[in-house]
Amino acid sequence: MNRRRAAKAVLLVVFCIGAAAGNAIAFLSRGPLEPGLDDSVDLFTSGMAGYPIFRIPALASLPDGGLVAFCEGRSSLSDAGDIDIVARRFLPGHGWGPLHVLVDAGTDTAGNPCPIYDAVTKALFLFYCVNNDLVYIMNSTDHGASWASPVDITTSVKRAEWAWYATGPGHGIQLSSGRLLAPCDHGFPKTGRTARGSTSPNSLVPYNLSSHVVYSDDHGASWTIGHVFDNGNECMAVEAVNHSIYLTMRVMANRGFPDHRRLAAWSADGGDSFGPIRSVPVLVEPRCQASICRYSTDAVEGTNRVLFLNPASTARDHMTLRVSYDECITWSAGKVVYRGDSAYSDMQVSPGKDILLLFERGIGTPYEKLTLVNTTITWLESGV
Repeated sequence: MNRRRAAKAVLLVVFCIGAAAGNAIAFLSRGPLEPGLDDSVDLFTSGMAGYPIFRIPALASLPDGGLVAFCEGRSSLSDAGDIDIVARRFLPGHGWGPLHVLVDAGTDTAGNPCPIYDAVTKALFLFYCVNNDLVYIMNSTDHGASWASPVDITTSVKRAEWAWYATGPGHGIQLSSGRLLAPCDHGFPKTGRTARGSTSPNSLVPYNLSSHVVYSDDHGASWTIGHVFDNGNECMAVEAVNHSIYLTMRVMANRGFPDHRRLAAWSADGGDSFGPIRSVPVLVEPRCQASICRYSTDAVEGTNRVLFLNPASTARDHMTLRVSYDECITWSAGKVVYRGDSAYSDMQVSPGKDILLLFERGIGTPYEKLTLVNTTITWLESGV
């Protein structure tokens, strides 16, 4: 693998599926996870394929039971520098394939993977950024086996005055209307930097960050900026049964809201506008990304359930899974998945109703590995 390519070069690959046997989503056990979580696999571990660090997980669940796990392969812990987007693919009956480099921007930063699956066209989209400045999208029509060339959509989704941009991280969603919706965040420089045209690593400059969403009503052919907030940070969306959108956002210190508590807002028009941001006191966080997704609806499974996953602590530890039965109005106390150091995550529900948790974890640092845990709603709801 040549990781020292010309700036903004893109390496596209066709995934090769490994020969591991298996007919369902079953993984090898790795500890120490909480009791009852005996189906897991460490998908990305420090040193794999020459990468010292893997961070920023994202997960796509496909209707045939397949999975694509994305993350950043880093040369160091820094959020800037030589960072690639890498992926592994799970195919039912074959298991997990090897790590492949999906985007290599040379010594620049390719990051913040955000996958969205279009159930109408059967296309899998992947948003990502280069240097937290340029925004790209690419798509696969064969469930991630191969990818079309990336398209630069920066001018459609980024305002000229924004000096920082991040897609996701974690998955976007398709609304019941067919609209594709991607969570994003943006920032203005606090001091000493012009908004457009700088080539310096964005992570080295302090920003006032806020959330926004982008969407497509033509199955990814074009993209539009939706509501733009003046607060928040990394965010993720879920559609309620009444077709409104709940956006959960990372809190930033000294921005007018209680520290270490998630923020949230509602949209009644598909993300074109949102109501006011509010603090969610029960959702404790260490100023960190979190993930959310729907598990079930009353109309289909008999119960409305939305799942929420984050390190439920003021430090980056105690990765915890919660459930809401009233469409994100209240949340359960949850169950701890991993008590050790843990940070960013993504979460999906398989066609067979497995709950799939992909998150950063380690001992002494959250950034030793990315682990995928396969659990069930029975585990979550038992003993709560």
